[in-house]
Amino acid sequence: MAADPVVLAALVKALEADPESAPIRLHLAALLIESGGEASAMDHVLQVLNRDPTNVEAIGLAAQAADALGSILVVIGILVLSFILNAMNEVPASALLFFLALPAAAVWYVMSPRIWRRISRSRRPQS
Repeated sequence: MAADPVVLAALVKALEADPESAPIRLHLAALLIESGGEASAMDHVLQVLNRDPTNVEAIGLAAQAADALGSILVVIGILVLSFILNAMNEVPASALLFFLALPAAAVWYVMSPRIWRRISRSRRPQS
């Protein structure tokens, strides 16, 4: 269900007046996700998370937007980070490193068999 364009315009105008407002930004992001504007919603959510990485509502909206965009690795990373933050109520450096390394590790796990097969084929003696 698409959000009312008048409401979206009013929220954008409110953000222009108060760009630091997390509640307005998150409300706009939620409406954008409902309307199919996941990429724009993710921009707003990330701005909130840059200021407050423990904002649970922002983490949930980021997962929804990433899921709608088809980025399963990002969804998994966000959910893991959310679990860690809820368990510890702070952002330890190790959690942030894990969150950043998770997508790279997943890509390596998926791609490494293909990479090793190519390397082994290229090293075979040609007859």
